[in-house]
Amino acid sequence: GPDTSSNGGRISQNATANDFWHQYFALMKHYDCNLVRIGAGDSWGSSIQYQAWLNHRESYVSMLKTMCEEAMEHGVWVCLVLAGSQEYPAYQFGGEGSVFDTSSSAYSNYIQYCKSMMSLLENENAVAMYDMFNEPDHNNCNANYWHGDKQAFSNWASAVAEDTSGSSTHPRTMGVAGLGTLFEWSRDDFGLSTGDVGFEIAHRHYYASAKDSSLFEEPEKWAENSDIPL
Repeated sequence: GPDTSSNGGRISQNATANDFWHQYFALMKHYDCNLVRIGAGDSWGSSIQYQAWLNHRESYVSMLKTMCEEAMEHGVWVCLVLAGSQEYPAYQFGGEGSVFDTSSSAYSNYIQYCKSMMSLLENENAVAMYDMFNEPDHNNCNANYWHGDKQAFSNWASAVAEDTSGSSTHPRTMGVAGLGTLFEWSRDDFGLSTGDVGFEIAHRHYYASAKDSSLFEEPEKWAENSDIPL
């Protein structure tokens, strides 16, 4: 815990959002952690966050601002994950079709939600960046949507970047797995998945002990070639 604990991240001794976030970021400060990537509400999906934005916007945004205030107080930056979908079928954001189809109402609603969230939190200096979607190249997404078509994924990610451009002064990223059944370990695949899709920060995930320095040095060089940080 507290993010992914079996009890849903609830810390019973903290009665309020202020208490919770104060204790959470105090722990981060204690362990010299200065950046937390947090979201997307429910098992890296989107329904809880979207429904909170849709039906309880004032209280939801108030909670997030409290989170940002406590992060600032403890010297911790926040990378706020706005969406994600590892389930099938993917969450539709109150629309129809697939969020991975730019012509669908599901995609349109997703973009509207993201732009609204970035606008509502524009003045929160604790926000280091927005992660627009958690692992849309996840193996489950590839099996059900991309079917090995790397260029189709890259086109979709580029569309998200273009359609949310100018919505915030905070930089954006997209947290791809970057290595799985869709993408392989290469400069070209790095570009298609994250380096050349239009976000201000490249991003990829690791799921193992990585003791070989080349596992970091190579992606760092690839990001440098794209002229963006990783």
